Amino acid sequence: MKIMDFFNNVSIKTRLWLIMCFMALGLLIEGGIGLTGIVMANKALDAAYKDSLEPTRMISRVMLLMGDNRAQIMLWLQHDADGQAPEIHNNDPLMTHTAIIAKNRDEITALVAEYKKRNLTAEERDLADKYAAARALYVNEGLMPAVTVLQAADYQKANKILLQKINPYYETANARANTLLQKILETSKSGYDHAEERYILIRNIVIGSTLLGLLLGAIAATLLIRSIMRPLNRAVGHFKDIAQGNMDEIIAVSGRDELGQVLNELSTMQDKLKTVIGELDHLASTDKLTGSWNRRRLEETVRSEMDRLKRYDHPLCLMVFDIDFFKKINDCHGHNAGDQVLIELAAKIRASLRTSDSLTRWGGEEFVVLCPNTTLSTASLLAERLRNKIASTNFPEVEHITVSVGVAECLPGESWEQWFKRADEALYRAKSGGRNQVQIAPEAPNRIGVGENVAANFVQLVWHESYESGNEVIDREHRGLFNDANELLAAMLSGRPADEVKIFVDTLTRDVVKHFQDEVEILVAAGYPGVTAHAAMHRELVNGIVALVGRFHAGTLGLGELFNFLAHDVVAKHLLGADRDFFPYMGARNLDIGRKEEKGSNIG
Repeated sequence: MKIMDFFNNVSIKTRLWLIMCFMALGLLIEGGIGLTGIVMANKALDAAYKDSLEPTRMISRVMLLMGDNRAQIMLWLQHDADGQAPEIHNNDPLMTHTAIIAKNRDEITALVAEYKKRNLTAEERDLADKYAAARALYVNEGLMPAVTVLQAADYQKANKILLQKINPYYETANARANTLLQKILETSKSGYDHAEERYILIRNIVIGSTLLGLLLGAIAATLLIRSIMRPLNRAVGHFKDIAQGNMDEIIAVSGRDELGQVLNELSTMQDKLKTVIGELDHLASTDKLTGSWNRRRLEETVRSEMDRLKRYDHPLCLMVFDIDFFKKINDCHGHNAGDQVLIELAAKIRASLRTSDSLTRWGGEEFVVLCPNTTLSTASLLAERLRNKIASTNFPEVEHITVSVGVAECLPGESWEQWFKRADEALYRAKSGGRNQVQIAPEAPNRIGVGENVAANFVQLVWHESYESGNEVIDREHRGLFNDANELLAAMLSGRPADEVKIFVDTLTRDVVKHFQDEVEILVAAGYPGVTAHAAMHRELVNGIVALVGRFHAGTLGLGELFNFLAHDVVAKHLLGADRDFFPYMGARNLDIGRKEEKGSNIG
């Protein structure tokens, strides 16, 4: 039970390694058993080799006994009772020469019979037959006749048989016995060498296969563990990412095995989960009735947009809409009709907004429009357009409605609460001032410096003495451009016909071009060293004006964008910014173009 608990608590990688270790241990045990068997086989081989040498012992014994018999004959001839082979008959005085010869012959017969039982090769059998024939001659024609004549005490004849039969036949038998012994030794040695070679081969195969098995087992274990653990670790990592809410990582499915199926199902689950979370996030950030953003979504976006304002000085505006007399709609037409009005109003506002703008239902009949990268003048123009559009729209449930709008631009260092409060106060002024109107929140004191963000307050341009250069012509034309811009803005805000608005656009454009030409002549006459670069700025701005006005007349550019360029890039950034570089040269040396022309005409 403890072992199972241990396996359940360790990692899968550890379990696999333990299993592989047990398998390796089993392979080692198997290899050990194989080596033990080889050692035993080696011992058996040695025993078989010794057994194969047993015939040499038999043949040697036979030759020894044959030599003893010949010695007995020679002793008998000399009547030497001590004999010359005491190591065989141990000098037993009870044994006679005849008994010894008979005993030796019986042992020889038994040894030969035992030898013939062995599995002999054909060559060994042939040599054994030749040896047997020589031994038969030795016994039948030499030994036994000599015993017979000795028993008859015919020593002379016995001596003759010894010299003429026994000794020659013994030498022949001994020679053939040596040949047979040599052959037996060669056969045994050859068999032993062959068996030893096979033993060494088998031993090496067992050892090599064991080591190779361990190596292949280690490689297989490593590959197996990697093939299991890599996708498993990826799956665990993906599970952790999903648990932490990070579902952007693509889940790669590299196989079709069980782990591949797990990763595939995990990828499918992640996609479904992302869809569900997206739907839930949409529901959590969207007003159910109108499909607009809710407060939560707006406040999240406002924080990032205010951060952009802080880091990049991008203008940021807010519009707060409130339906006039909405309570009467609910009271007179019912709440369903009121809901339908809210839905249609939200759709109408969204259709009129730019892609960067967003619509939020703040609560009840109150809506908020967030306008990133938008100046107060542009936001005011957009608010006025929306108000006019809503007032002229027919709502089936109530025919016509109006809205009151408060507009405010976010100021540097201002909090979201402070910014919204200013917009809400502007809305309150619009409501209290008669409704169906746009009110703009006032800027904070010292908001605008000379030449800095002047376009942000282009509800009406006001000339200030700090804008004067010291040159009468330049200052007069600057004031004229201010007036042109104010007239264009008034025409836009009052809803004048498009043809009339175009006249104001062309007037402002013409006056800007003429002013640039006059200003360059004055700077040349004043000896301003940066006149060339300043003239290049004029050309760049004129090219931009011509291009934008062309698009405006072609209907591909909105009036608000064109006005923003003329007011911000031309008036704010250039007239009240770059132009200030030449103010120090506008002194007594400066010649007025008007006076110069007058003097020239007098001379003429």
